[in-house]
Amino acid sequence: MTIQEAAHKILMEEGHYLPSKEIAKRAIEKGMVGSTAKDPILSLAQTIDKNIRDEIYNTPRLCFARDKSGRRVVGLPGWEENDKIVTLPIPPRTVEINGETVEMIELAKEAGLGINETEI
Repeated sequence: MTIQEAAHKILMEEGHYLPSKEIAKRAIEKGMVGSTAKDPILSLAQTIDKNIRDEIYNTPRLCFARDKSGRRVVGLPGWEENDKIVTLPIPPRTVEINGETVEMIELAKEAGLGINETEI
């Protein structure tokens, strides 16, 4: 089970937002995930945050919000409507690609490998 799957399961069980460190702590305590990192809770919490922030590996989908005290928490999409919690927007990201990589992408597209701008 990935930390993302574990986080989703924990949030479903709890039914409310939790800080990513609390989610990571519970996932380890329940034996849902493991880590060989020096600080496993911090490492797993950072992975949850990165998955949400970058929208890569964010499956099942989780989202950031701010609780009433302003603390950033993690929850499930749709909860903000019920809880009056502000959902944080995901900032757009831009990436510069060098000319050689652009050429490789164009060749892959011409070869019909299914690569398009949204998969880049």
